[in-house]
Amino acid sequence: MPDYAPNYTARLRVAYTAVGKNHHMTWRLAPDTGPADLAVAADKVVAFFDALSTQVWGDTVITGWSYQLADGAFFLPYGGPAWADGGVSASGRSPSQAALALGFIGRSIGGLRGGFFLYGVAINPVTLATASDFRLHSSEAAYISTAVAVLADTPPPLVANDGNDMIWYEYANVKYNDYWVRKSR
Repeated sequence: MPDYAPNYTARLRVAYTAVGKNHHMTWRLAPDTGPADLAVAADKVVAFFDALSTQVWGDTVITGWSYQLADGAFFLPYGGPAWADGGVSASGRSPSQAALALGFIGRSIGGLRGGFFLYGVAINPVTLATASDFRLHSSEAAYISTAVAVLADTPPPLVANDGNDMIWYEYANVKYNDYWVRKSR
């Protein structure tokens, strides 16, 4: 199987703050994506955040956007839309919530894995019976079904690093990130 350079595809990066920590997500777009296509991709990111807004802490805010076209050497700033619509009050929140993320993964039609994590989710895998296996299926949580539908069905299609369209799994993994766990100690 061939290796692909990180800049083989176009990428849209969204920076956000959640639970007082700075994060970013990188979404891979088709290699032929141009600057004129970024607005549609940014709208997809916002639709994804909207799909999960009932499970996202109220202090989660998109703080910036950048993009890199295929074969580019660096990310350029992009004036994407704002988002600050998390629906869960931060009062009484445990400090451990800063280390918790939902991981959305899938495979490209070429067989390569792809995905990303979203921090700032108000989920407790210990008390949520459906997440006791640290995995939320679409059939267990409507917000996961909606978020996966946005990833799978809303244009433009997201791609893996081989440039082929992603097929998203019908679940999200609930995971404490080791880096953020160490930082919270």
